Amino acid sequence: MLKLLIVDDERIERSALRMIIERFLPEIRVVGEAENGRVAVELAEQLRPDVITMDIKMPGIDGTEAVSLIHNRFPAIRFIMMSAFDTFEYARKVMRYGVREYLLKPYRKDQIVEVIRTMSHEIAREKEDKQRTNELESKFKETLSLVESEWVSAILMDRIQEVQVRDWSHTLGVPESSGFAIVFVMSTKEKAWSVQERREIYSWLRHQCKISCFSLVGPMTGARIPVFMFPDAKSRLPIQHIHNAKDFASNLAKFASRRFRSLQLSVGIGGLAASTDQLIGSYHEALLSASALNKGESSQAQEEWLSNSGMREAERRLLRSLGSGQFREMEEDFEFWVAELRLFCSDEIQDIKSGLHRLFTLADETLSESGLEPLPQLSFGEVEQVELLVEQAHSRLFLQARMLKHWYDNNSASAIRRAQTFISDHYRRELSLEETAEHVGLNPNYFSKIFSDRCGITFIDYLTGLRINKAKELLADPAQVLKEISIRIGYRDPNYFSRVFKKTTGMSPTEFRQSIGRL
Repeated sequence: MLKLLIVDDERIERSALRMIIERFLPEIRVVGEAENGRVAVELAEQLRPDVITMDIKMPGIDGTEAVSLIHNRFPAIRFIMMSAFDTFEYARKVMRYGVREYLLKPYRKDQIVEVIRTMSHEIAREKEDKQRTNELESKFKETLSLVESEWVSAILMDRIQEVQVRDWSHTLGVPESSGFAIVFVMSTKEKAWSVQERREIYSWLRHQCKISCFSLVGPMTGARIPVFMFPDAKSRLPIQHIHNAKDFASNLAKFASRRFRSLQLSVGIGGLAASTDQLIGSYHEALLSASALNKGESSQAQEEWLSNSGMREAERRLLRSLGSGQFREMEEDFEFWVAELRLFCSDEIQDIKSGLHRLFTLADETLSESGLEPLPQLSFGEVEQVELLVEQAHSRLFLQARMLKHWYDNNSASAIRRAQTFISDHYRRELSLEETAEHVGLNPNYFSKIFSDRCGITFIDYLTGLRINKAKELLADPAQVLKEISIRIGYRDPNYFSRVFKKTTGMSPTEFRQSIGRL
């Protein structure tokens, strides 16, 4: 119900106007009366009316000054000015505040009723438009969140060359400037966090990253949160160099421990990546950095690796073939990696061992991504021959590859079938990649990868396709109302549903219904 405030220094005028409104405009509620501009300003603050009928000539603060004061604080309030003086100057003063209704006293009953009714309809339409816009924005943010999760998962699984990822980069507005990875690792000495506490920590960290600079935050996996940051001169907290990023991460860890009792936050930071397809290397470096910090190791050795592009590329190729279970490619990539390692380390045995430990830290991460338990910590003991070290590493790596391939061949199909059933049962509500992955017991990043591999389509496109197919079935029934169809398939706003439907099918829902009616 619309709220209206009457402002007039004549009590009889106020009473007459109230009577007209209550008799002929039952949808309008008179929430108060004011005898001068000062009281009007106070009541506007207390009552927040939608409309104010304002007399111009009043003692003290007159109508024009009152409109100015109220409009500056509450610009959405509408005014109907009333005056016994037909003077353009009065009208001109209030027009600057958006006032468009100006009635001369004495006004006719039908005049004031028509003006208020028209204004009421305008406000109602504006509120509906605002609600629709808010719903569209909410749905768009939900979609962007899905896209963001898929984009980060694609980077972490080294699937950046996929067409969808390039399209998503444009949708998300990923800048072409250099970026780098940060990995947050949470730990606590007390009992495990509840689901709600984990969500609060995740939301807070996500917000802090996004207000610092352009950031894309991946889904929380266990106790780890991956973030890709793209600093630029417009950042609120510019992170133009890794040194600045370390200060940012250190301060954030301190703030987090104050905000969330018992939370201990370790932060690993990767090197700058000049292009999007190099971000996986930065992510690996961030993982290793976080691992070194957790073990109390120096990150100096890690930083030396960052400057060698040959080692980074060899490492990336090897981990990619490991994750895909391609044994022949992995054999070649392992030989190439070993050659780069020996060249980089000049066959120094301790440096070779450090390089192998680095590799298997990342290889164990690949196992964890698929939900498998990492192998026992690799120890080279007293081995001092490079060839023997390489032989042991080769055996270990191929054992991991066989584990991954066995799981993929025997378990991934079942996991995807369960995911498809879950999506089919819950597509009518908001549904995220993370929730679906959790349901089937998989890391969200790995789930995104195997879902695309098994289904030949991304999680987002699969969910959208399912909803649109269900919409087509419902549209075939003329008795089904478009708004109800929209809600039944998971879209709260019919306009947003229509846009998605047309983008997917090339026709609006109405056009589609007409087309099947002609068959």
